[in-house]
Amino acid sequence: MRRIAFLFFVSVAILAYLRSPYSRLAEIEVTGLERLEKADVLRFAGVRVGDPVFVRPAAIRDRLLRSGEVTAADVRLRFPNRLSITVREARAVAREAGGALWLETGAMSRLGKRPADAVWLSDGLSTADKAALARALGALSPAVTRLISEIDREAAGDRLVVYLTTGDAVVVPPEAFAEEMAHLDAYLAAVPPGVHGRLYLLRGGAYFVAYGSEPKTPIKKDQETGKPASRGE
Repeated sequence: MRRIAFLFFVSVAILAYLRSPYSRLAEIEVTGLERLEKADVLRFAGVRVGDPVFVRPAAIRDRLLRSGEVTAADVRLRFPNRLSITVREARAVAREAGGALWLETGAMSRLGKRPADAVWLSDGLSTADKAALARALGALSPAVTRLISEIDREAAGDRLVVYLTTGDAVVVPPEAFAEEMAHLDAYLAAVPPGVHGRLYLLRGGAYFVAYGSEPKTPIKKDQETGKPASRGE
């Protein structure tokens, strides 16, 4: 009899809780926002105020990461019925005509303002090209990406042409972009001072051709590190 009474009171308590405001999310706090709005994050998370409090933080985190708009998320339930979400937004590293942004995750976004230093991706690049370049740009240091103003493809051929803020340009195969551009500072330090032109960073070697000139200036690489050697080495 006591057991039946106990189960009855437990059932009543559970039913009362489920019907109370405490069984629903009363507040969702979102922090870490810069480019995104709170409404954007809640949409990606698939959660809103008034939802049952028994949400799965891990599932919410996975949905946020799958959006491509964030690179990290911490989701926690707070007693009694609050949800806390902290995100690290994916950086907008490139932009294209029409206002679309390309994020370091390789995702395209139309959310938020366009950063002034985002690299311009030409219409001559395919969607797959842009996604791959966005991921590569995201892996480069800010010191390197600040030197890049625009990326296009050669009029004839499949190599990339990377236009720099210095007035120079770099010609590089797409598959070598990330590896070679990581050493951009060293390559620029290896070319003749005060001379502008095109840097060719090819699998067969690297060389520099000044604008209005035909002779090539070979750029030596360190045999151990693969980095370009400075002038005079």
